[in-house]
Amino acid sequence: MMTGYEGDRPKHFLLQEAIELLRDKRPDDAFPVLSQYLRIHPDSEEGWLLLSYAIKDLEKKIECVERVIKINPANQTAVERLSKLRSMIQPEIEPRPNNTIGVPIGAIVGAIIGIGLIILVAGIWGFQALNNATPTITQATQVSSALDPPATQTPDATNTPTFTATVIPAFTSTPAPTLPPTATSAPLDAGTLSQM
Repeated sequence: MMTGYEGDRPKHFLLQEAIELLRDKRPDDAFPVLSQYLRIHPDSEEGWLLLSYAIKDLEKKIECVERVIKINPANQTAVERLSKLRSMIQPEIEPRPNNTIGVPIGAIVGAIIGIGLIILVAGIWGFQALNNATPTITQATQVSSALDPPATQTPDATNTPTFTATVIPAFTSTPAPTLPPTATSAPLDAGTLSQM
C-alpha cells in the first residue's frame, strides 16, 4: 500500500516524507508534512488516510477516514479503518431522569435543610455567646433590675410581728490544773555553809 509510487507516478516528496515519519512512529512530526501536502492535493485518498494516523483526536481521525470514503467509496482500507475507529467510541450513557447525579431529590432537599438548621443553631449559639460575655457593672445592674424588680412589702394590719428572744448558752472554758511549785535551792553563802 505505501510504496514509493502512486499509480504509475512516483509519490510526492511530502507524502513520502510523511510515510517515513509514521513508520518511525513520529506522528507529531508527520502531521505538519501531511497538512502541507493536503493543501496542495486536497483530494488525495492516501494523504487523508495517512493523516488519520498522525492525528491523536479520535473524532478527527474518523473525519479524515470519512473524507477518504467520500472521495472513493470503494476504498476497502478506509472502510475497515472507519469501522475500527467507530468501535473505539464509547457509547453515550443515557441521562438519568429528574437529576443527573443519581441522588434522590429528597436526599438533596434533606441535606440542604439539615445544613440550614446547623447554620441556624450555630448562629443562635454564637449570638447567645456574645450576649453572655462578661457584662459591665452598668449592664449587670440593668439586667438585674429587669429580671428581679424590687420587692415591695405591704404592711399587714392584722399581724404584727412578735419577737421572741432565744437564750443561747455560753460556754466557758475550765482552766487546766497547775502543778504545785517546786522548791528551788538558792545558792548558799559562805557563812551558812560553814555552819552546816
